[in-house]
Amino acid sequence: MSSHSNYTLTLSEEARADLKGILSYTYQKWGEEQQIKYSELLDAALLTLEENPGKGRRHPKLSAEYRYYHAGRHYIVYLIEGQQIQVVRILHDQTDIPRHIH
Repeated sequence: MSSHSNYTLTLSEEARADLKGILSYTYQKWGEEQQIKYSELLDAALLTLEENPGKGRRHPKLSAEYRYYHAGRHYIVYLIEGQQIQVVRILHDQTDIPRHIH
């Protein structure tokens, strides 16, 4: 992702797989138009985090370095390390987040 931020945002392999699965499911369930809208929503959320990584919240059952941000029906779970934002997972908002974070 690129912006005018001092941060760089990257997605882990798991987060990339999550995103691919989310968009594939959205396409199969609701069609191309909704897939495009949801993709744009998630892209906007990632850009928001890149520009302001402090927007995410801490989860009481995760280590303090993890944050999560609600976007649509999903949580973007990420770490901030210096000027680097590492998205570790993108999970449905009904998911038990701590169970999927190692």
